[in-house]
Amino acid sequence: MDHSKSIMPVSRINALSDGVFAVAMTLLVVNLSIPENIRLTDTQLHVVLMNQAQKFSNYVISFLLTAVFWITHHRQHHYIKRTDTIHLWINIFILMFVVLVPFSTSLVGDYGGSTTAEVFFAGNMMMIAVLFRANWLYATKKGRLIEPDADQEKIQDGMQRSSLFIAVCFLAFILSLLIPRWSSLTYLLFPIGVYLRRFKR
Repeated sequence: MDHSKSIMPVSRINALSDGVFAVAMTLLVVNLSIPENIRLTDTQLHVVLMNQAQKFSNYVISFLLTAVFWITHHRQHHYIKRTDTIHLWINIFILMFVVLVPFSTSLVGDYGGSTTAEVFFAGNMMMIAVLFRANWLYATKKGRLIEPDADQEKIQDGMQRSSLFIAVCFLAFILSLLIPRWSSLTYLLFPIGVYLRRFKR
């Protein structure tokens, strides 16, 4: 099969993705707010901010996760040189769930500890992780969308990285059913896992 042709430049996908990620990461801060049209005393302001501690925590976790998704997208497309209809739609679905991140973050911010809210958030992260795995697997299988002389070690590294993130998301999903209030902290295992992999090397 001839994989040399592409239905559009990969740069078009990257440009759209950069814009979507930028909007999604910016919208995360909208979940943080203070009362408008009223001047708060220092004590009142302190109380308002402290009451949003969980929202600040969710904001940081979601922002960092979205940043990881963005970095992953660019790492994958550093090696992906062509695109086709299936690859294009995989990326569109990735962006669809990325745009959902501000809403799922708002949900766990407003209903912290709620099983439904935490499961929704964990499901959102899981879908993105699975789609990134599918994107990389589809692009690299039999050199479909990458160069023939691509570094096989880098390809395997991408597979292992995506497997690690799916495992972390799956664990977070299970914990959201059992101990929902603490399930979001599971995502901290991802950077730890990446660091340990590098340390072993």
